[in-house]
Amino acid sequence: SENAAVILVGETHGHQPAAYWGGFAVSKAALEAYFKIQADEWANSPMRINLIIPGPINSPQRAKTHPGEAKNNLAQPDDLIPRLLYLMGPDGVGVRGQIIEGCD
Repeated sequence: SENAAVILVGETHGHQPAAYWGGFAVSKAALEAYFKIQADEWANSPMRINLIIPGPINSPQRAKTHPGEAKNNLAQPDDLIPRLLYLMGPDGVGVRGQIIEGCD
């Protein structure tokens, strides 16, 4: 399809590694490396690929890994939907090879 889009959702520690996140950060950094390779390979193709790094999301997994954290200010999973729809739709056709941080 001329409008084909691949959207990857990454993780903050893969994009900006931090102390004590070793193995986790390395595994997430692999996704960003893959994204950069595909963006380069598809530069002259109708296929487009983008990477969203939403930051902390109020999810069941986060509740287990960060007990006691105030969840009120965290983004909700549904907050990603407008960005995903934009990148998949006709308005996002010119957006390719971008790392997009945040949900808003």
